[in-house]
Amino acid sequence: MAFVSERIKEEDKEYFDSIGFTTLVGEEPVRPFWWVIDREREIIMTCRGGVFAEPTEGYQIYIKKQFVNIELVEEISGSYSKKNISNHYKISRLIVPKQLIDDGLTLEKIKKLINKMFMIAGHFGAERDVTIETIITIENEPIVV
Repeated sequence: MAFVSERIKEEDKEYFDSIGFTTLVGEEPVRPFWWVIDREREIIMTCRGGVFAEPTEGYQIYIKKQFVNIELVEEISGSYSKKNISNHYKISRLIVPKQLIDDGLTLEKIKKLINKMFMIAGHFGAERDVTIETIITIENEPIVV
């Protein structure tokens, strides 16, 4: 199965809650409405807070029962109604659990996965057809913890 970018369906909310996504501070559960998911491989990306006009706190990727944390700045231009949104995700901090590296995922594979997920997402939380361009820049090397 491939990645899809979609609204979280009512029947998926219990599953989502069981994973344990949290805010950047890590204390509050996250209740987003959108995710990028590969159901077969159980890889999920979602934002950590921020709805519509609110800035997001970052993103989390759930992979192999571990969380990769992403802090970034989003630069967005264009219009939803004109379907010409341009996104530039500038990743300032990428925190990768050492367990993922120990399990055989390289930092390069993780970077490629992040790039692919953001490209599929387009403008996170919007139908893909409103996005004309998505640029992802990882500004610093990942931190392995």
